[in-house]
Amino acid sequence: MLFRSHFGHEAVGRVRQGLQRVIRSGYIARWPGGVNVLDEPWYATAEHLLEETPRLVAPDARLLKGPSEGLIKTLADVKRAKQAVDAIAAGGYLMDLCGMNQSDVWRWRLWQEGQIREVEDVTLGSLVWTAAFRSLESGDWLVLPLDPKQWAARAKDLDPKTLEVVIRTRVEVKTSRDSQKKAVLAYLEPLFQTYAEEMGSFSVESPPDPKLTGYFLFSDP
Repeated sequence: MLFRSHFGHEAVGRVRQGLQRVIRSGYIARWPGGVNVLDEPWYATAEHLLEETPRLVAPDARLLKGPSEGLIKTLADVKRAKQAVDAIAAGGYLMDLCGMNQSDVWRWRLWQEGQIREVEDVTLGSLVWTAAFRSLESGDWLVLPLDPKQWAARAKDLDPKTLEVVIRTRVEVKTSRDSQKKAVLAYLEPLFQTYAEEMGSFSVESPPDPKLTGYFLFSDP
């Protein structure tokens, strides 16, 4: 078992310290809502890795393939944990991809009937999907809350495959290093899957209620 060796403890400690740096001095520290900016399964992943005895999340949380939830015991487990931290750290690049200006956050008047009512409710996924959705209309990536009154008229742009292509293309064009690109896409992969599951059953004629989706930011009408 890896945990019986001094090397094993050091390896896990380095992974945990890397995550702590992101939270304490990286983009998460600068975000008003702190670690709440992480989408699932990454929020749960961070919680597990920051425990006194770090653990991995279960595969059914749609993280990386591997054994059931539990202690980090092998080199393969350490590798999975390191990949998870890299994906979480890549959130800073995602904010850059959105053209995000954090000072704008305080000017938002978020829709109080929506899923995201406070800055603390905003996640990286909602920033990316909002910017991607806006780009289909204007061509520009811009994180600006949407008008819920115009939601039904834009229903065709909610298509999961369409938005996934738009987001993947943005990552491809705007990330220069392969390692950076890999980490960004690792963060996004489970979000692509859950978005497709949640939105795939809707149609242009019958779009989802904007009050029930957490993938987009809405402004008070």
